Amino acid sequence: MGALRRAREAGITTFDTVGSPDPELAEGLLARAFPEGDPSIVVLAPLGPGPTGTPAGIPAASLSLAPGFRPPFLARDGPPTQARFRRLLEAELPGAAGPALGSTDPVAEPTVVRCHSIEDVTAASRRPVPRLLSGPCSLLDPSVALAAEQQLGPSGFAWIARDPFAGGRLDGSRFARASLSARSGSPATLRELETEFAPVARFAFLALPRRRTLAQAALHFVADRPWVGTTVLPMPPPERWEEFVGFRSAPPLDDGERARVAALIGPSVASSGHPENRP
Repeated sequence: MGALRRAREAGITTFDTVGSPDPELAEGLLARAFPEGDPSIVVLAPLGPGPTGTPAGIPAASLSLAPGFRPPFLARDGPPTQARFRRLLEAELPGAAGPALGSTDPVAEPTVVRCHSIEDVTAASRRPVPRLLSGPCSLLDPSVALAAEQQLGPSGFAWIARDPFAGGRLDGSRFARASLSARSGSPATLRELETEFAPVARFAFLALPRRRTLAQAALHFVADRPWVGTTVLPMPPPERWEEFVGFRSAPPLDDGERARVAALIGPSVASSGHPENRP
């Protein structure tokens, strides 16, 4: 709970429980961290029941790096014990590519539409505006979010960017998991690791010694896009708190770096806006 309070003190007002093994427990911990309530806090929550049984070590909630994030619209308040915060409900649309979550409220509809694929984006585009979408967006996997920009226009939606570190490859945490796997008796082969991390090596030029880490560059790549409402990442370990939460202290990508990135991941990136072009 101390980390949650520290995040709020840093200006973070959005907390994500969608990926938690026990979203209700995660919201309960938020309520304990802020017992007086906080109308500025927005909780991203799954629509319908989620999995239960939170393993030890699972953080209460993920952070969303968007100080003062104001979604274009809000869902109804949750149960009385959760009404001290504003909530956004997230789920797949019926008939979308991903499996839709069950709901205990047959009238409820998702406020946030989860998009795993371009087909999901197309289904979401048929909803009336405003549109609040959620899905992956990273240097290694920008395709679904960029498809939303192409289909809806940069001002036609807001994107909740998930997995900005591409499974831990862009912040190095995947190396730690590989090490733990090796000690458990099932190490990855050198060829497997080379194949997995080869795409990361292409972006090594974005890391500037003593000025910007690759993880910070990865966050700038995502968060500086005008249609990204918030960027979700796991609760950082204490030794990397300032690096992640304070990533804006590192220089953003300049025009030359953005051009090199666009050449590496596809020409569609070139049409994406820069933060200085925001209204």
